[in-house]
Parts: sequence; structure tokens; C-alpha cells
Amino acid sequence: MSSTSSTAAHAIPILLLKTRSQPDDTYEEHFSGPKPAGVDASIIHSFSPAFVPVLEHTPNARALSHLGNLLRTGELKRRYGGMIYTSQRAVEAWAEVVHAVENDPTSQRPSQRPQNDPPDPFADMELLTPFPIYVVGPATERALTTLTSQSTAVPHSPFNRLNPSIYGAHTGNGANLAAYILRHYEQLQREHHFTYFEAPRLPFIPLLGMSSQNYGRKRLEKDDPRLKKKPLLFLVGEVRRDVIPRTLAAAEDRIEVEEVEVYATRVMSMFQREFEGTCRRLDEKEKDRVRVVVVFSPQGSDIMLRGIGYLDENARPTERARKRWWQDGGAANGHARWVVVTIGPTTRDYLRDRCGIEPDASAEKPSPEGLRKEIEEFLNQKNVTL
Repeated sequence: MSSTSSTAAHAIPILLLKTRSQPDDTYEEHFSGPKPAGVDASIIHSFSPAFVPVLEHTPNARALSHLGNLLRTGELKRRYGGMIYTSQRAVEAWAEVVHAVENDPTSQRPSQRPQNDPPDPFADMELLTPFPIYVVGPATERALTTLTSQSTAVPHSPFNRLNPSIYGAHTGNGANLAAYILRHYEQLQREHHFTYFEAPRLPFIPLLGMSSQNYGRKRLEKDDPRLKKKPLLFLVGEVRRDVIPRTLAAAEDRIEVEEVEVYATRVMSMFQREFEGTCRRLDEKEKDRVRVVVVFSPQGSDIMLRGIGYLDENARPTERARKRWWQDGGAANGHARWVVVTIGPTTRDYLRDRCGIEPDASAEKPSPEGLRKEIEEFLNQKNVTL
């Protein structure tokens, strides 16, 4: 058995550099709960999760007010063909908008067509057309599913009037989500929006998927604005990657994306003190034990790396970072054996490119299960067993 085995006799501390989600946190549940069923217990580690909040988020009041007006008046669906979320904070900001509009007595109820007015097939089409909401992972999917369920109980909820449907949680990162949107949104256009076919005397006839028999009698010109592919609305934070807008804009079937910054983010003033205090408390128990730190955002990661001795005062990698415990026969050299893990490629690339530190593992999917898989594989590779 490896010399590291005795150090893993108890649950491995895992520091999650994020604010604990309320009321329940799926990462806490996954890492503090029972070991996954159907797996050999000898290769599954026990963990003791702890949260160290890094970021504080400030809502963009002007942007949220603008979104509220769009939702309240029904302009949101007339202007956009769907929405994109890659951040749970963006979902929380949107939930504030939805609840504020639902609780506003001045919000418009669904407009009623006067009895003598003829049917408007295009207005009816807008009501029936699905409003796709694209998400990057299961956390954003759960948050939006909860919001949808809550809005179902609200009479005339403007959010439910959008006819929202959630897609893309399986993609795991922005690049995969962008590729999925290109396929799915185009298919949605073909199924629910107008397309053309040529006939000898009627060269441009609008069709509406399976319901085309209801709308096929009404001719449209080729440049009719009702036939234009609508842009997608992307709710973002102050710091984000541009992989999704860039990919969708560069595609042959271009999809326009409009970004709205719904919150600003900064590192909490107390983060460094809280993180160093947590490390000291762990040191008091057993200084050279294996412990895991999970980085959820590039912001604050340099403070963390200095805290574990991987960056010096000039933000350069230290000898300890260059020669880690598993690279020198398992000797702890009087220091904790840190395993640095990132939640995805954004944080991985930041640590690698900006800090000069190669993380030990990076989750392929930003989920508790994806994170656990990478940590387990790394610990097993280094022969850290219970």
C-alpha cells in the first residue's frame, strides 16, 4: 500500500470555493452523502465538504428593469426566439424579474381579441411556438425547472405565457452548448416557423410545420420580417467567455445573440482571510493530509494559489507548485498535499495560462457527478486509498 494510504484514513477535506446554494446545495449533498451505489467501495473515497465563498454579486438594476418591461408587455417573445443561461447567478437574476412582474398588479393580462375581429394566424402562432431556454448544465436546468413550476401556480404568469422549454443541460460547457444550439434552434425554426417552397404560380407560400394547413393560404413576401430568424437573449455576468456568441455568429446558419449583463461580480473582501483561516484549522488537525480544493471561477483563484503556497508574492509559481507531493515519492515536506481541481475549461485555462499552474484535474461536465469522477480518477491514479 502507498505511503499516502494512512493519510486518507478519514474523510478527505474538500474545499468548495463557492457560496453554498440555498436551500440545498447539490455539491454538498453529493460529497457528504453515501457512496455511489454499485461501485467497489475500496476505490471510492469519503469526503468532508466545506464552502469558502469567493464572489459577491451585485444586480444590474437597470438591466433587470428593462427585462421586466419586456416580459410584462409581451415584447420579450416578439423580439427574441429564446434565451441562454450558463450561470446559476443569471438564473437567480431572471427569477427576481419573473417574481417582480408576477407580483405587479399593473402587469398586463393576456390580451383578448375583440369578438368581431377575424382570427390572426400569426398571433396564434406566437402563442403556440415553443420558447427555448438553453442551459449549460444540470444546476441551471434545476433552477429554471423550479422557476417554471412556481410560475405554473401563478394565474396569467407572463413567464409561462412564453411557453418555455429547457434544453441543453447535457452539453456541459459553452462550446458544446453552442454546437447544440446551432442544430436545435435551426430544427425548431423548420418545425414551428415559416419556410418556403416554390410552385409555378405561388412562388412563396408560408408553411408552419404540421399546422401548415391552417396558415398556408396566406402569402408572404420573401423579406417579410415575420419570417426572420429571431435572435437569442443571453443573460450574462460581468465576467464571461464569448465562445457561445462567437460560435453562433460565425456559423453558416448565423444566429444573432444579444447579451444583457444582469449582475456584476467581484472577489469578496474577506475571501483571503476566510480561506487562510480554513487552511489553518485543517493544519491544526493534521498538517500533511490530502485535501482537495475546487475552483469554480477564475476570480479569486490567484489568492487561493498564494494561500496554498503555489504562487509567491510576485505571482510566480513556487518550488512547491513545480514539485508537488505526488512527484517526489509522496513526501509531504511538512506541507498539506493539495489536489487542485477546476469545475471546467474556463478555470482550467486561467490557472494554466495566467497563473502558470496546471490543475490536477478538471471536470468534463460542471456537475457534482462530473467533478467526483475526475477527483476519484486522480486519487486512484496517485494510489490514495481508504
